[in-house]
Amino acid sequence: MVKSVGGKVVRAAVAVAVLAGSVALPYAIEVPLTIVLGVGAVIACLLWLRLLLTLPWNLYFRARSVLAEIAVSRDEGLVISQARDDEAARIARMTLGAAVAGHAVTALLVLAATLVLGGRAGYWVAAFYLLSTFFRPAGAYFAQLRFLRLLRADHGSGVVRPLLPVSGGVRPPPPARSHPVSSLSTRMPRTE
Repeated sequence: MVKSVGGKVVRAAVAVAVLAGSVALPYAIEVPLTIVLGVGAVIACLLWLRLLLTLPWNLYFRARSVLAEIAVSRDEGLVISQARDDEAARIARMTLGAAVAGHAVTALLVLAATLVLGGRAGYWVAAFYLLSTFFRPAGAYFAQLRFLRLLRADHGSGVVRPLLPVSGGVRPPPPARSHPVSSLSTRMPRTE
């Protein structure tokens, strides 16, 4: 516990030092204010894009995987109330809307700032924010294809239906293998 608090204090002190240095350095070497503000805007845009590509999309893909888990559990005969299914579907719809709206609103804000302040780079940034809407779904799609390819390689050339979808580009767990102890116990005769 003490170690983690000390680590947080050190990280906070480093962050403050970096911030102070990034403010003091441009004045020391006489960098124009427009360049400092431009670099700050780029850093802020990249940090915002990282947040925008992780938080709402992670929630969306997790809600979708919960829906898939509910379906698998029902197939196995477990009784799960419809309210849980409805709640997970509602959360999936809301988080998908929030993720797409986050990209669109950010692009509109960047476009508005570009129109007010002038310049040309903002149009490219706005277009990139709109394009980035497809990054996480595309990543999840290709991860699912990779997962299916792995399953086909393990189970021959037959058609394989995965139990659960891949959530947000996260690598799926490897296919289940028999545990060495359990495989030994099937080979050795039991003495009871």
